[in-house]
Amino acid sequence: VDRRQRQMCIRDRVTAEQGFRMALRLIGDLGGTNCRLALSEAGGAPEQLCSLRAADFPTLEEAVQHYLDEVKASPDEACLAVAGPVSETRFQMTNVDWKCDRLALQRQFGIQQLAFINDFEAIALSLPALQDADLMALGGSIDLSAPMAVLGPGTGLGAALLIPCDGHFKAIATEGGHTSLQAENEIEQQVFAYWREQGIPLSRESFLSGIGLYRLYQAIAHISHQPLRANNGGDVSALAEAGDATACHAIAMFMGLLGSAAGDQALGSGARGGIFLAGGILPKLRQHLANSDFRQRFENKAPMAHYLQPIAVRLVLHDNPGLLGASQYTLP
Repeated sequence: VDRRQRQMCIRDRVTAEQGFRMALRLIGDLGGTNCRLALSEAGGAPEQLCSLRAADFPTLEEAVQHYLDEVKASPDEACLAVAGPVSETRFQMTNVDWKCDRLALQRQFGIQQLAFINDFEAIALSLPALQDADLMALGGSIDLSAPMAVLGPGTGLGAALLIPCDGHFKAIATEGGHTSLQAENEIEQQVFAYWREQGIPLSRESFLSGIGLYRLYQAIAHISHQPLRANNGGDVSALAEAGDATACHAIAMFMGLLGSAAGDQALGSGARGGIFLAGGILPKLRQHLANSDFRQRFENKAPMAHYLQPIAVRLVLHDNPGLLGASQYTLP
């Protein structure tokens, strides 16, 4: 059966018990670097996933058209998770020049219902559906009856909350990535001073992101009078794997600062159910994370260490939690 026939089968399948055709949903996870699109049926797992480089498409509409032409599908509804602030009617992304109007997109593709949600709101919605194999433990015990928070470095730094409510979960997008970040030791103070002089805001996203890792590396190299051997965060990770001392120092500082930020997130949001680390960077650096002082920095919030010590921290290893969350979202 070819792809088109398979898609027709999905759309036209009728359940004997319920007697209606299940809606086919276009789901998307639109990041600053990658645009991931897939299809799902009745809240099921994402299917026919395709990852596109956002920079290859001037507009979201062109990316969606390319995908739908490839899979030969005509979805009934859509839920698109977007990296940046969204409203019910439109969005404008933070790290790529895409903006979109909901009604225009519905008309263009014949979609009956469409929702825009924040990308980390979608990741938060995926948390109850994740399995143990999708998570790496970094201390504490998960409590699904208490609020949870997601924090994730990638192109930027996303943050969201998940709150249990009457047997369901409510996800709340935040702009926690743009809150301030504080140095905890002398070398971090020197790194922050280096970038403050160059006009970089001392925010979480400025240092806990792909460009943020590179900034830490640049400043440490400058302070220690070492040559620059990297051009971006990916290069820093590769150098660290090869044993480069400056790159290893930068990653260790990154993990320590992330631990401090995660502890602040738990305290500021009451996320006693757990802190979940997501995004594109950390799964590739999981051993650096596991061997770092992340957990110590997470709990080092006197006089509230006792509050933080039981709280779970988990690294999300699932390949596409944003798509999984978009499939779970209840359309209005």
